[in-house]
Amino acid sequence: MATHDGGSKAAGGRRLRDMSSAAVVPVTIGVVVLLSLVPLIPPRALAVDADPVEYSAERAIEHVRLVAQEPHPMGSDAIARVRRNIVGTLAAMELGSELQSVMALDYFGEPGRTVDVINVMSRIPGTDSTGAVLLMAHYDTVPATPGGNDNSAAVATLLEAARALLAGEPLRNDVILLFTDGEEPAPRFGSVAFVSDHPWMDDVGLTLNFEAIGRSGPSVMIEMSGPDRSMIEHYAAAVQHPAAFSLTNAVSRLIGGSNTDFGQFRDAGIAGFDFAYLHGSPIYHTSNDDAESVSLRSLQHHGSNALSLARHFGSMDLARPTDDAESVFFTVGGSWVVRFPASWALPFAILIALAFWAVVVAGRRKVRRLLSGAGIVLSAVLAGTVLSSMVWWLLTRARRTPGMWESYLYLAVLLAVGAFILIFLMRRLSRRSGRADLAGGAVLIWIGLAVLTGATLPGAGYLFALPALAGVVALGMPAAGEGWQFSLLRTLTVAVPTLVVMVPAMDFFFQFAQPRPGNLDSEVVSLISITLFFGLIVVALFRPLWASSDASGAFGLRSPVN
Repeated sequence: MATHDGGSKAAGGRRLRDMSSAAVVPVTIGVVVLLSLVPLIPPRALAVDADPVEYSAERAIEHVRLVAQEPHPMGSDAIARVRRNIVGTLAAMELGSELQSVMALDYFGEPGRTVDVINVMSRIPGTDSTGAVLLMAHYDTVPATPGGNDNSAAVATLLEAARALLAGEPLRNDVILLFTDGEEPAPRFGSVAFVSDHPWMDDVGLTLNFEAIGRSGPSVMIEMSGPDRSMIEHYAAAVQHPAAFSLTNAVSRLIGGSNTDFGQFRDAGIAGFDFAYLHGSPIYHTSNDDAESVSLRSLQHHGSNALSLARHFGSMDLARPTDDAESVFFTVGGSWVVRFPASWALPFAILIALAFWAVVVAGRRKVRRLLSGAGIVLSAVLAGTVLSSMVWWLLTRARRTPGMWESYLYLAVLLAVGAFILIFLMRRLSRRSGRADLAGGAVLIWIGLAVLTGATLPGAGYLFALPALAGVVALGMPAAGEGWQFSLLRTLTVAVPTLVVMVPAMDFFFQFAQPRPGNLDSEVVSLISITLFFGLIVVALFRPLWASSDASGAFGLRSPVN
């Protein structure tokens, strides 16, 4: 009887330990997901009574309210009012302004009619200038929107940053404020005129452009021009709240660059950064993009970037030669930019592949089972991606202007549906195949993607290389570990490097997958497939954390017994 009681107690203890270990996995992953979102959270807005040398979103929002009272497209009476407001604000800061006027076809008006496109410029002189730092924002809108975010927030950013610069110590270099007109039409009339015809262009050593296609979110460095390694080093040293990922830079270059005023300076060989915030983009170019829709946190992030970078580059020798090697970089937490040469991407991926092969040999894993597992995982991921993407397409046809949190709810549901399809198909297909190594196969897919991107798109290679390395390490861990401590270690090994790089990447593609009825040309619903594909290959990599008795076995050096 005592033996029976002892056995029951031992069995109960094992069940309790198993439950504790199982609970560690979802809790740990949830915590890591939250930490991975930190770079996507803009800094808090500073109040009206903040130190005069600091940028304050509470001060800047007053400029937004003045500018974004009504739509003000190029050539309209309303844009003349906005222009007078900008010139008057500069004059109140004892800054002179210049106007550059060019004739252009009235893009939004009568065919054949011409209008004046007028840039507003001002210059803060430096003490011993080696070149000028140019801060740029367009002040025109499309006819349908008052442009609270696009682009009154950026106009306010430049005005408040200029006030803070004047309140601080004089900089070595000149600072040029350029408010362009005629940005909304594809010809980019204002920036083209400045780059091609204005004498100040000869002095420009660095360009900082500010944009928005949403109502909130971090001020992300969408694109960078100039010497990669030096530029990202300066960015990391200057900004307090970095949000920079070489993925966005690589994608921008792949599609020919961001389609903003920044492109004129990039193509002219001027170094610089293009910033935008993206969340809530269904309001883009609609009447809902008013002053009240502007997030103070996003406005603060725009301004913090503008002021910090203007002071940093305004104090250095802009004529000094710089290193132009391509870099890979991404933001971790709220302040750390990880960076390394892009030339490392492919060798790093190859080293991970060699380490994977060593684990396969040491664990006596069968190549045929690995390939079968990889085929099953990839087929299931693609099936889940396609079906979930179809649901998103139907949702966006029925609900053209979802709220920001509403759209994230849709994404969470779609990822859950896709994960259910993925796991269901993996189980069914693995039973039919008999001896597929799903855990090893999932890692093999990540390695393949790491090698592919390392060879063709190094700036995006880190997205797959770090999770692939985590998967290899997990495969090499002992399979006999017990207790919540081992579950925690194994989960952290896989979850931290995977989610830190994948969560911001998924968010980036998701923002561009949003419906934008105000500008159908910028609506790329198909990008939801990339978001969902990323999410489902993460689920495939994580699945062995929960499953230890299926055909693939758990992560572990010991080969699964079938």
